[in-house]
Amino acid sequence: MPTDTNKSKTEQTPSSGSSVQRLVLPLPGFTPGPWTIGDENNQHIEICIGDAVANLDRQDRYGMHMVFSREEMRANGRLIAVAPRMLEALQIAKTEFEARDGAGTCPVEIEELLEELSQHNA
Repeated sequence: MPTDTNKSKTEQTPSSGSSVQRLVLPLPGFTPGPWTIGDENNQHIEICIGDAVANLDRQDRYGMHMVFSREEMRANGRLIAVAPRMLEALQIAKTEFEARDGAGTCPVEIEELLEELSQHNA
């Protein structure tokens, strides 16, 4: 089930040893992580998203042809499964960049990715 709650993390800063409080704002509509890899065989791999399961198949939509190799299927599954953690890392990077330079800016690529994710969710 999607959540709109905020998640706060306290982390040690390696250089200074001080604690830093970071607020991670989930994008509405996404199921929070962790997402994991479930069962897999030669034809498909399951990605467990909360209590749901999404299947990633090697075959085309008609079941006629193999679209990619088993290794590529597994790599794609791992990429999908870490998506919530990558989103969180983008949000943290944005916060870090904005705090570091004092001007409130971060690399445009991070801004664009977060914007794209929020647009797809509206």
